Parts: sequence; C-alpha cells; structure tokens
Amino acid sequence: MTIIQPNRKSKKFRWFFVVCAIFLACEAVGAVAFETSLVDLRHRLKVAERAIGEREVKNADLKNERYQRTMVSNAEEAGNATSLVVDRNPLYLIVTPRAVVARL
Repeated sequence: MTIIQPNRKSKKFRWFFVVCAIFLACEAVGAVAFETSLVDLRHRLKVAERAIGEREVKNADLKNERYQRTMVSNAEEAGNATSLVVDRNPLYLIVTPRAVVARL
C-alpha cells in the first residue's frame, strides 16, 4: 500500500497561508477601526442634534423677546413712561413730487 502525502514543506503553500493570515489580521484591524469611528460619529451626531435643539429653543425665546419689545402697545407704554409725545402729523412721511422726479 502506497501512502501519498503532499509536500508539507512547500514554500508556495506556506507563503499563501502567511499572506492570507496577514490579510485577515489587517481586515480585522480595519473592521475594528471602522466600527469605532462609526460609533464616534453617531455620538457626535447625537450631541450636535441636542445642541441644535437647544439653539432652536433659544432662538425662539429671542424672537419672542424681540416681538414683545417691538409691539406697538409696549412702545406706547415706554413712550409714556419717558414723557414722549406722539406726533399726529409727522412730516417725514410726506413725499414731495420734486423728490420723486429727482430719483427717476
């Protein structure tokens, strides 16, 4: 009976397994690095979404405060408190025909 055994000391065969092992090790390291970067990106995205939400609320508060300050009723109250008089016939609203023609 003849037993046929392949040449286990073949350099090509050993070289192939070494290259495959190196490739798999690099692939594993790359997968771990990709996963950690993905987790970090998700965390930064959640932080940014929270910051955007907080800034939207702050922006809404600032707009509300601005509208409260520019309301006509509040302006009249502030004018009365500082003894200002409402001008019933303001001259700065009159448009003269000469000024209109000069702009053309």
